[in-house]
This record gives sequence, C-alpha cells and structure tokens, in this order.
Amino acid sequence: MICTGKEILALAGSDPFPARSPGGKDVREMVTVLATKPKTVPSLPIRRPAGAGWQVELFRVDGRFALTLWRPVPGRLLYMDPEKDLGVSGTTRSWTTIQKICGILGG
Repeated sequence: MICTGKEILALAGSDPFPARSPGGKDVREMVTVLATKPKTVPSLPIRRPAGAGWQVELFRVDGRFALTLWRPVPGRLLYMDPEKDLGVSGTTRSWTTIQKICGILGG
C-alpha cells in the first residue's frame, strides 16, 4: 500500500496509541495502511480471541490507517487481519517502523 509522507506524519502527530498499552509491556503496537478509507467501520474494539485472553485488538481506524495492539503468546501465533473486518486491502507494519519512517521524513 502506498501513502504519502504527509499522511504518515499526520498519523504520528496524533499520538494514536494509548499512553499505557493494556496487557503489559509485551504488547506491540501495529499500523495497517489500507488501500482506501473503509466505507463503514464496525463497532470497536474488536478483540481476537474475545475476552481477557485476547491476543489482537483492533481499537481505532483513522482514515486509511487501522491501529491494533498485538499481544503475542508463545506457541500460539495469532494475528488479526484488519482487512477482513474493514473490507479493504492493506499492509501491516509495527509502530516502531512508522516512527523510523517519520525520522527519515524529518518529522
């Protein structure tokens, strides 16, 4: 998926992730860049699996960006595909990758 540097800098400037991620220090912040803005957004958050043992939480959609928290569990690889819930193709990267891109862009 292709987006502009301006879009990435705007996302980063909005401080999109909670100050304290739920679930502990092992939670990873992820961003999915979508091909287009979803026509509709389901009720959020969506957790997989549902309940206290969730591994992935889609908690925010900001234009063409879907924001998720990923809590890996050893021996159980689960990653929610936000594209399925939003009906739009996309590609997912870690928030640290997005921050590095912002650094290259001078943001």
